[in-house]
Amino acid sequence: MPTVRLIRHAESAANAGAATADPASIPLTARGHEQAQASGDAFVDVPDLIVCSPFLRVRQTAAPTVARFATVLVQTWPIEEFTYLSPDRCAHTTAEQRRPWVAALWQAADPLAIDGPGVESFAAFVGRVHIALDRLVTLPAASVAVFGHGQLMQALRWPWRS
Repeated sequence: MPTVRLIRHAESAANAGAATADPASIPLTARGHEQAQASGDAFVDVPDLIVCSPFLRVRQTAAPTVARFATVLVQTWPIEEFTYLSPDRCAHTTAEQRRPWVAALWQAADPLAIDGPGVESFAAFVGRVHIALDRLVTLPAASVAVFGHGQLMQALRWPWRS
């Protein structure tokens, strides 16, 4: 298995408290772009592969690293964030406004619950995580930089927690 470096996306508009329209199109803030540059500058060794979520904030976070290592293969994998609240219901709301919906969903503790169109159940999310893990462990690359999302990265770490 390659050495895998997990890099969570930099500060996004949603992280900064702004209302957002769609989970896939949330951009970085100015501070997030600075963080993304710092992340790219922090690499000591050249990765063999760069993997990104298709979401905008992740692609923007990875951009300085991709530019720095222009000859490195970049792949987009389905490692986007776990979207468990309906994007239609959540359009143009803030994280604070969504907080009661999030609490109710987690309180229900139903791994098969689906809030509406454009979401996945927790069970489906875990399945997606396992697919990503299977891909990672079979890569011929020695080192991989994975740019993604917090919940997905926590789930990727589950098998290695003691």
